[in-house]
Order: sequence, then C-alpha cells, then structure tokens
Amino acid sequence: MKPESKQCVMRSGVKCEGPDCEGCKDQPQPKADPHMDYWKECVESALEEAGIEATSGQITVMADVVSGGYENYGMAFGYYCIPNPLQVENDRLNHKLSIEKSKVMCPACGGRGRFVEYGPSHTYNSECPKCRGEGKIVP
Repeated sequence: MKPESKQCVMRSGVKCEGPDCEGCKDQPQPKADPHMDYWKECVESALEEAGIEATSGQITVMADVVSGGYENYGMAFGYYCIPNPLQVENDRLNHKLSIEKSKVMCPACGGRGRFVEYGPSHTYNSECPKCRGEGKIVP
C-alpha cells in the first residue's frame, strides 16, 4: 500500500512544509511575475497585521493570487474595455460640428471661396489661399 502523502494546508488544513511538500509539488507553479517580491511583501505585511502565520510556499501562492487579481482589475470593472463604437463616432462628429460652428466668413474672399480676376482677353478663376475654397475659416 502506498503511504499517504502530505497535503498542502491550502487544500486540506494539514500544515504545509513549504515548496517541497507533496501537496505543493502537485500544484501548478505560479507564473514568473517581475513584481512578485512586492506582492509577497504585501501579503506578509497583511498576514502579520492579522496575526496569521504562513509558510513561504503559502505566501507565494497568495501573492500570485493577489497579482492575478490586480492584473484583471481593469477588465472586471470596465476600465480597459473596448470603447463603444457608436459613442466614439458620436464624439468625433460632435467635435467636428463644434469646429464647423466656430468658423467665420473668410475676409479675403468674402465667403465665396474663390477669386475671379478679369483680364482684357481672359478670366482667371482661383481658389482662395486663406480658406482653401471653403469660404469659412477657424478664427
């Protein structure tokens, strides 16, 4: 008969022996997080304030969970979600409309957008360089 292996305290309530315990060996290892030391320090501080003792393996698991929660916070509360395309289009059009409303008649061409010059044997018709043919300019 196979001897009963020790389980991690996170699973069965039996005290864990750290990363070398049988229960921890079977658990998937946490992803390497460059900020894991920070999360471990936060968890250790919280446990210390609450008067709870934990092994380094348990602290590592808790720090990994806290790190994952932090990574997903924006998605959970909608901070990093894809913007509503209708709202984006509405905002763009409102901005464009406010620019159009602020435009005034071009003083160079009198709002016509074109210059017409008459010569003795020809007529020269050109676009106004100031308003580029629109007849209005942004003040």
